[in-house]
Amino acid sequence: MDIEIKTQELLKLRTAKAEIARIAKENTAKIQSAMDTISEDIKEYLQQNKIQSIKTKDATLYISTTHSVGVEDWSKVLGFIKENDRYDMLEKRISKTAVMEYVEEKGVLPKGVKYSAIQSLNVRKS
Repeated sequence: MDIEIKTQELLKLRTAKAEIARIAKENTAKIQSAMDTISEDIKEYLQQNKIQSIKTKDATLYISTTHSVGVEDWSKVLGFIKENDRYDMLEKRISKTAVMEYVEEKGVLPKGVKYSAIQSLNVRKS
């Protein structure tokens, strides 16, 4: 195997892929903008007419609500959770950064933690 030729082939393909992705992203953004405008028009129509859903020959259109929550003050939230015994408001996950710092410091994983690492080839053009 000639590593120089393989490297050139890889870089050429990576460049072609990036150009295709750039063009697709540009075109997709234009289409998404048009879709957003039409969706807003339809949503306004439904809201003004107090309609939750409407069926057309091509589709059923309906309004849905997406909720999101975030933490503004972690100490207040944690205090609330403890005071009200509402540990169900917490999600079970662990900080990768903190675990990696612990492993670097102690040389072992914390009990109950699993770890995996995947290696991949990276190419930086000269």
